Amino acid sequence: MTLKTLNIATLQLNLRVGDLDGNAAVGQKGYHGAVAAGATLVLLPELFLAGYPPKDNLLYQAFLDATQVAEDALVAQVGEVPLAFGTLRPASPLGDYGQRSHNAYVVAQNGKIIFETTKRFLAQGGVFDEWRVHKPGEPKLFVWQGVHIGFPICEDIWHQGAPGDVVAELVAQGAEVLLVPNGSPTYVGKPAVRHARVQKHVAAHNVPMLYLNHVGGQDEHVFDGGAFFCNAGEQVQTFAPYWAEGTYFTTLTKSQKGWRFASDTKHDAGDDIRYLRDGIVVGTRDYLLKSSSLRKVVIGISGGVDSAVVLAIAVLVMRSLGLDPAKHIIAVSMPSKHNGAATKGFAQQLCDNLGIPLHWWPIEPAVNWFTKGMVRLQKLLKLEASGTTAIENLQSRIRGVILMFISNLYNAMVFSTGNKSEMAMGYATLYGDMNGGFNPLKTTYKTQVYRLGHALNESLAELGYGAEAIPSALIHQRPSAELAANQFDDNSLPPYPVLDAIKRY
Repeated sequence: MTLKTLNIATLQLNLRVGDLDGNAAVGQKGYHGAVAAGATLVLLPELFLAGYPPKDNLLYQAFLDATQVAEDALVAQVGEVPLAFGTLRPASPLGDYGQRSHNAYVVAQNGKIIFETTKRFLAQGGVFDEWRVHKPGEPKLFVWQGVHIGFPICEDIWHQGAPGDVVAELVAQGAEVLLVPNGSPTYVGKPAVRHARVQKHVAAHNVPMLYLNHVGGQDEHVFDGGAFFCNAGEQVQTFAPYWAEGTYFTTLTKSQKGWRFASDTKHDAGDDIRYLRDGIVVGTRDYLLKSSSLRKVVIGISGGVDSAVVLAIAVLVMRSLGLDPAKHIIAVSMPSKHNGAATKGFAQQLCDNLGIPLHWWPIEPAVNWFTKGMVRLQKLLKLEASGTTAIENLQSRIRGVILMFISNLYNAMVFSTGNKSEMAMGYATLYGDMNGGFNPLKTTYKTQVYRLGHALNESLAELGYGAEAIPSALIHQRPSAELAANQFDDNSLPPYPVLDAIKRY
């Protein structure tokens, strides 16, 4: 029997590293749902069972054994409709560095594995560390009911023209269709990079290609989903949304021109700032869910744009978890004598707009106490203080102590609020504003933070918070740490548009 049409269900799932039974259960549920909806082939992403990236788990035989147990239980639930998924295979002999496993992709049908292949090119450098934990494998061609299918796994499509080119090799073996399972963390601009890579392969080999990925956050990584396909002579079509779990269908039909994918749905990544916004919210949400049992956060609210953006992100995160932001976000303003009426007013207005109680904890008494101690110490040591940096940093460290005290007291994770522009220049205080269990802004530049403020307002407006939950005047005020009189960021740093342009160069 030779097939002419496949109804392919792609399961775009938010998985947990190491949660073998949980991942298997999610996959099993998705498989049965897809079959009930008419799927004739069901796809799951790279390393579906282990989660991505599994890292040092793969160095322990007990983890590999447990993965096999979970795989066996999942495969036993698979019926006539095949299920393709990422898993592990033992490396025998061990790799050059003692690697115990291959990164594998298998197809199950009627309670047994009917095909398996392994990943040849292992991603290394940047956020990737696969060479240390995987042994390179050998890709194989899957022939099923007359259809010749290649499964190049993630990094295997990024070495076009190099020795061992996996796509070229599979096509030479007769591949008519290429299905690419991925565990690919993203960044702003990554969808276009992936699309270009797939289009290049399709143009070179005249073979259609489908790309599927994880979705959700895992530690410092975030996965965007956005499954897509490309037919020869056509543009990429993204048939699964970004940042969303679900089951998404494409049809694969053979005509005189060969196999072609089709789907009624089309999705777009949006512009860079909205893509960044959605990725930050998803990554922050999943860090809370997967990395701790904490469901409360504490944020220092200065009245500046960074803390305003972080508070808005926290509100969206809590809403996405079905939690009341007013009960799960502790907002604290800690003014000193240098904080002006404008920023204090913005802090209150912001929290009022978002429905978050704002707690005031003035730090001037603590600053005065430390200052008196400093005077006594100077007399004792007969030393003169040099500059004002110590007093400026003292204010930040007092605030850090307060936030960590609240964190410990109420089991709330501190969200820090620094951006990349400041952190890269050392324009931050160790044990002060650098305190925190998680920084939602991470590698976001200051100029992006301004744009994020407006993009977050769009999301908040959709939830009924009004058009300017973050006041525009707050976003566009002249930035200042307010640690000294008449202090502004551009007194110490180049203007942020100039600084960020330099850093991006």
